[in-house]
Amino acid sequence: VGLILKLRIMKPKLILTIVGAVYIFQSIMSIIFARAGSEAMFNVGEEAIELAILFQYGVGPVFLMLGLMSLFSRNFKVESQRKIMLAVIIGYIPFFAVFYYFSNNEMINMSLGSASLDIILFLLLIVSYIKSKK
Repeated sequence: VGLILKLRIMKPKLILTIVGAVYIFQSIMSIIFARAGSEAMFNVGEEAIELAILFQYGVGPVFLMLGLMSLFSRNFKVESQRKIMLAVIIGYIPFFAVFYYFSNNEMINMSLGSASLDIILFLLLIVSYIKSKK
């Protein structure tokens, strides 16, 4: 966290590029590794795994949309970039709440490490959002 706060290259364009690239990568991986990811993540029977795989196929395009919106917004004015970042920051809040609920459910194999990339992105977004004030 200290390193993130010390970075001076927290320009919204760079952060939106990083976030967009990560989300696009996640979209591809969630589809390619839908079965492996679902089997590793859930302690459930085969029927529920099949449902989880379908869910992964549905989540993939959502990550793609978020990634493309982040990448396309890189050339917006700073005020508009900040709105995009704020939207993602706000979206992360219920995500973390749900993740906490999931981490306490014995059917799901999740820990803090499972959300570490999202925590880093969240912190980068917050710092960039704050530092990009006019």
